[in-house]
Amino acid sequence: MQEISVRNAVKSNLATTPRQAMTLARQVQMLSQDKSEITINFAGITTITAVFANRLLEQLYKLFDDEVWQYVKLDLASLASHQRELLELIVSSSGRKLTQAEIGSEVD
Repeated sequence: MQEISVRNAVKSNLATTPRQAMTLARQVQMLSQDKSEITINFAGITTITAVFANRLLEQLYKLFDDEVWQYVKLDLASLASHQRELLELIVSSSGRKLTQAEIGSEVD
């Protein structure tokens, strides 16, 4: 198992921009060559935004498809409860496909 520190990857205690998420995703990609488990550690991060989290998850799904959670683990223990809740909400809704009924209701 390998570990990536978000703080080291983004060189800040703020994880707020899509660019930072892309930087982190590239590091995950480099470590994922052997398909071993990777833990993304959020220790030291004081601010995280939905924009960052959404872009990170988008990139992880591009790398691993639906098997993302077989290879990637998120260590959220050090985040404030509202930050953990934000990430958990985004993770729970990521990768979910819209049903035909949901697509139709968006138009109405």
